[in-house]
Amino acid sequence: RQPLSQSDLRYPDKRLAPGADDPVAAKDDRRVKTDGDLRKLLVDAPAGADQDAPESALPAGRDGWLAADQLAAEFPRAEPVFKAFVGMGFRRTAQVVWKEGQARVVLVRLYQFHDDAGLSSYSFQQQEHQLVRAAKGGTGTRIPGSGNGRVYTGLPPAAKPGYQSLNQVLAIARRGDIVMEIVIVGPGSISGSYAMGLAKKQLGRL
Repeated sequence: RQPLSQSDLRYPDKRLAPGADDPVAAKDDRRVKTDGDLRKLLVDAPAGADQDAPESALPAGRDGWLAADQLAAEFPRAEPVFKAFVGMGFRRTAQVVWKEGQARVVLVRLYQFHDDAGLSSYSFQQQEHQLVRAAKGGTGTRIPGSGNGRVYTGLPPAAKPGYQSLNQVLAIARRGDIVMEIVIVGPGSISGSYAMGLAKKQLGRL
């Protein structure tokens, strides 16, 4: 007699704990959250921050969205960067930007990929880390609860001839199919603890 020809298969009569097979509530389902309006997952600008600064003072995408071609346009060679984004399964980017005081600008971006396994988002995060280290930004400080997320405070100042030198701090982290990037640029010292607090707050919303 073949093993599977028996009239029934017998398993231990072990019941699930009460509620163990209940469906996941939408508010607890990460996929429901990240498939919705990604802008709603962005951190809020702090009280007193200026989100109505002139266009020249803030990056593109003021409606909160950036397409792959807009992201690529930020690089000297836009075409290969655009192709790279498309090849990695780029889905969309949401961002919020604000200005603090006279000159400090804070940019928060969420890059999302068509990537259930997380491989494209992981690859993008690793490339971001490599770019920072190539710019002599050091190894950074780990963001708790983020796996390989880092806050970089050792980046060289951004300088252009005829313009004031600006310090910059960068935070990069990943959760699932989303890579979080925070850029803080401005004159004078930028607190690493402020950047870390903002990074942890944003990561907590993902």
